[in-house]
Amino acid sequence: GENWFFDKPTLVIMSGNTILSGSDATMLNITGPVMFVQTGGNIKLHNINFKDIENHKIKNRNWSGALNIIDSNVKIDNLNILSAFSEDAINIIGSDINLNNVSIYNSKSDALDLDFSNGNIQKLKCNEIGNDCLDTSESNINVEFIDGKNVLDKVVSAGENSNLKIANVKIENSGVGLVSKDGSNLDIQKVTLKEKVDLLGANFIKKVEYDFAKLKISKIISEKSNLTILVDGKSENDLPVEVNKKILSSTDIEKLMYGAVYGAKTIK
Repeated sequence: GENWFFDKPTLVIMSGNTILSGSDATMLNITGPVMFVQTGGNIKLHNINFKDIENHKIKNRNWSGALNIIDSNVKIDNLNILSAFSEDAINIIGSDINLNNVSIYNSKSDALDLDFSNGNIQKLKCNEIGNDCLDTSESNINVEFIDGKNVLDKVVSAGENSNLKIANVKIENSGVGLVSKDGSNLDIQKVTLKEKVDLLGANFIKKVEYDFAKLKISKIISEKSNLTILVDGKSENDLPVEVNKKILSSTDIEKLMYGAVYGAKTIK
């Protein structure tokens, strides 16, 4: 239940067994232009509010998040990020994860970026996100629920051979809903669309060194009549009958994405 203030740009590097936690009744509040990096070991984050945290460019280090976790066992329960000035609010690399009740508000670019990681997410909530809510690369992740609201680019982006299974996704007032690309397999049980969603999804190859992607959606609940997904001619997809599949080449699909017609340009 403490308040931890940073008045000037700060880098906190952690290793071994790390616990940052509020009490059961009170949140730990961490505020200011600080970047956290956990390398190796185990990290547990419990009952924490981060506010106005920032990424700082470190020479010879590809740390893109305000909160970076690398080659670690990760357990996160009840974490809120309120304003993150970074390419990723949270970037997790090469780790085993168990995340529950993670909420990210007002992130400059991506909210949660997972690279070469495996594990489970119970609940992820994103609101006012400059790019993607959940972005995965070379990762195997099971998700119970994602709530994406006011996401300027993609609510879910499965890329670079990711296997992503999601039970429920709610998408509200966002650019693009669901994207599977570059050899990934995105399997979603139920999608609920609220208010304006510019494009339901896309299934294509962005990077030529990867194979075709797979996209499966079992059920859609929507107030929209036009449910369009852009698919290339060779990708594998299993979609409800109400979906409008628009077949284009991967090159033409990419030309429509990332702020050209749909979504937003990546902010780095």
